[in-house]
Amino acid sequence: MSRLGVVVGSVMCVGALVGCSSAATEPPGLTASPTLSATPTSTPTPMPTGVIETSDTDLGIVFEDVPDLAGDEAEVYNWVAVYEKEFWRILTTNTVAPTVDMLASPELKATLDALAQSNADDKSVIDGTLHVRVSLIDVQGDSATASVCRDFTAVTVTEDGRLLSPEEAGATQPLRRDMTLLRVPAESRWIVQTSTNAGSC
Repeated sequence: MSRLGVVVGSVMCVGALVGCSSAATEPPGLTASPTLSATPTSTPTPMPTGVIETSDTDLGIVFEDVPDLAGDEAEVYNWVAVYEKEFWRILTTNTVAPTVDMLASPELKATLDALAQSNADDKSVIDGTLHVRVSLIDVQGDSATASVCRDFTAVTVTEDGRLLSPEEAGATQPLRRDMTLLRVPAESRWIVQTSTNAGSC
């Protein structure tokens, strides 16, 4: 089974999704140095003026085609972007930072915990650069949906010291995740409830 396909398929099927396997596992670690500690990043507060540019070359994640949004749509974009950064950090460190509690539902976090442990057990190392595009944001009151396109083609995956081919890693084409989010009452914060595999993008 392709590793990134698992990551994007099973693990990204991550969440309290109906019909989603409760034992979703992420693909082996991308080449993130195992010595890297998943230092929790301060959770940014979405700015009322619009989208926050959250690309982080040191972490190895680049957000592309960043839209010009405002209001609730901008808030949703920003929180999805923060979630994506933490997801990538999990893949590259096999560690789930406390920050994730503020970004994901308990069910989704449990899947991420299982993913990190599975990758660590498999001696997986993930490295490189993840390219992400967030789009199709729709807000209805305190609930929202968004689509994420993850391009793993610039990512490397090793398993127990063996470098996997793009085909083995499932990194031959960008993969789409469809997400649902809920607003935290009285806060400008949105939590990712579910993340489902939606094919390629």
